[in-house]
Amino acid sequence: MYRLIGMPVSPATKRVCWALDFADIPYHFEEYLPQITTSWVRLRSGQFSGPVSVPVLLGKGGIKLLDSWDIALRAHHDRPQAGLIPDAHREAVAQMNTLSEQIFYAGRILALDRVLADNHALLDLFPSLIPGWCRRPMLPVMRNTIGAIQKKYADPGSTEQDQIKKLDNALSQVRARLDGKAYVLTDGFSYADMTIIAALQVIRPYQPDNSQPQSAYEKAWSCETLATQYGDLLQWRDRIYKEKRKITYRNKPTKHPAR
Repeated sequence: MYRLIGMPVSPATKRVCWALDFADIPYHFEEYLPQITTSWVRLRSGQFSGPVSVPVLLGKGGIKLLDSWDIALRAHHDRPQAGLIPDAHREAVAQMNTLSEQIFYAGRILALDRVLADNHALLDLFPSLIPGWCRRPMLPVMRNTIGAIQKKYADPGSTEQDQIKKLDNALSQVRARLDGKAYVLTDGFSYADMTIIAALQVIRPYQPDNSQPQSAYEKAWSCETLATQYGDLLQWRDRIYKEKRKITYRNKPTKHPAR
């Protein structure tokens, strides 16, 4: 069985969880806790220099996959019948994956700025194993952690408006590619849809129950100007989630590394 190390709030983790679940590939999920479990993840993934990146997929025979696209390819290799990455459309799916990363990267820069400016959003980030009573005293630790992530993914010399322009351009390409179709590929649902839908989390996080208010962290990840402008894409996202996201890794054992 595979072991997937990732961050539940990360679009990159969400898309590979969806791919593995959709292909019915069993795995254990292990939550990555920046700074707390970084050394442990480095040891097992072989990321001995530079910043640690997740998701990471570990498997028998020395399998160590450090990129979500490589993990999706592995899922397709293991269960080609699932149709994640149809051979006839592999290049098209790869292009959509690249486009989704452009959305994710620009949105992440904006979101991290908003998270750092909101103590309530930072409090939302503490993992469940941290007792509620000690989270506020630990805010400086969480602020340093998110600050380090912000520095890791910074785009020096760019402005907030630059990132919004990048998002606008990428989202317009997604809209043009869909052009009213049910799915990105005319042949049906695929990883192309999963990766774009996961990236749309940076425009407005998906809420399965719209009656529940957004958390402070979810609000920090919302870009309301673009959410209004591209409401059609969010409606498409919501419909696909309801139809296709039937299984979730949250139904499987979530393990933290042994201390």
